[in-house]
Amino acid sequence: MEQLTGTEPRIFEPARCSDTGAYATVADQPVPPGCGLAYGVVGGWGSLNLPFQFFVTITRPPTPGVGLLPGYGTNAAGYDAGSTAYFDLSMLPSQVTDEDIQDTLSKILPVNTVAWLQIT
Repeated sequence: MEQLTGTEPRIFEPARCSDTGAYATVADQPVPPGCGLAYGVVGGWGSLNLPFQFFVTITRPPTPGVGLLPGYGTNAAGYDAGSTAYFDLSMLPSQVTDEDIQDTLSKILPVNTVAWLQIT
């Protein structure tokens, strides 16, 4: 997935203790910051009612701008002023679509698991 988008996906498994943290710790010594307690800090609510399921957030790669094309409403472009054009993001080279992300995720998904996908 990282090869496709250039960013590392964020994965959260509600049945995995390392992803959910805890309300408190049983350590008899002070816990270093970022370890043990996670309520209101990191992670999310855990649940054993969601076995073999995880939530994945994938960020699209940044889209390059269009060179030498001024933005609408600037001094260089607008109604009856300057030169501008309508441009669709699908016209950009190597644009990653939602379908590309979904297809790649379905190919690497383990058997009998459910992935809840969010694309940002």
